[in-house]
Formats: sequence, C-alpha cells, structure tokens
Amino acid sequence: MLCPDYLRIKDALAAAAAGDTAWLHQTGCFIDEGGKKVALVDAPNSRDGQSIWRGRVYPKLQSDGIDAYFRAIDALTFAGFFDDKNKAAQIDFVTQKEAEQWLNKWLARQGEYTQRTIPHGTRILSNGRVRPVLGPTSLDVINYTACPGRSRSEGVTCWMMYPPP
Repeated sequence: MLCPDYLRIKDALAAAAAGDTAWLHQTGCFIDEGGKKVALVDAPNSRDGQSIWRGRVYPKLQSDGIDAYFRAIDALTFAGFFDDKNKAAQIDFVTQKEAEQWLNKWLARQGEYTQRTIPHGTRILSNGRVRPVLGPTSLDVINYTACPGRSRSEGVTCWMMYPPP
C-alpha cells in the first residue's frame, strides 16, 4: 500500500480490507505489486509495531520516483553479514558451496523458527566471490529474529544491503 499522505494510510487499509475499491481510490492510495527500489526519507519505529515510513519509490526500469508513505512491515529488505572478529569485513566465500554451508550452520544456530521463516540464499559478487544473504523479508523480522544480539556474541553482525541479490 502506497499513500501520498501519512494520514490516509489507516483509511486505505480499512478500504482494502473491506474490498471497497471506490473508497480506496478516494484516499489517493494504491496497492502496488512490489519489487521496487525505495530510498528511505524517514523511517521511525513505533512502539506498537505499526511504523509508517516515508520514502521515494522508484518504478522498475525508470529513474523518476514518487514520494509515498507505507507501512514498515510492507517494505522488504535484504541483510548480509560482517565478521566482527576480522575488522568488520563483509563475509564472503570463494565458492557457492562454502557460502551455503556457512549460512546453513549460522541459521541452525539461530533456531528452527528463523530457518523456516526467513528466505535466504547467496549473492555472486562482481569479483566471483559468493556472499550469504537473508531476505527478502521485513526489517522487523531481520532485526528481531535473524540478527539479534546473540549473533553479535558469535562475532557476526547483520547489515542491510542494496541492491538486492
């Protein structure tokens, strides 16, 4: 859901839930198919978990974007890993197999819920090395399930990344 105005989000969500397309149209908001680049302008966190973010949303294959408000939970992102023991170097591997093995071991230490619920895979870098990644998923899921403090105690820190793999 993308809206031109912060105050219209609640009405737009209610209209969508009610299946009332005329009401949704009146709000000026619209439901988007996703997969777009977003440049965040304002990303506050609310205590109730209903954060509304503001950003510039760029349609695929176009350079012109639109300013929009959207729920944080609707914005998906990716996360990679830093090796805190090695001066915060980004973790990558020579082969796909090595990256997948490392990621599977890391996921196993995080617990079954993380393994089942967070999409994960690898990204081949321009130098041919392979980087393990999490996502696409919401920032909240990455922050609270996949990259909590226990990861830091293992010497690994998650970080958000763009462009997506």
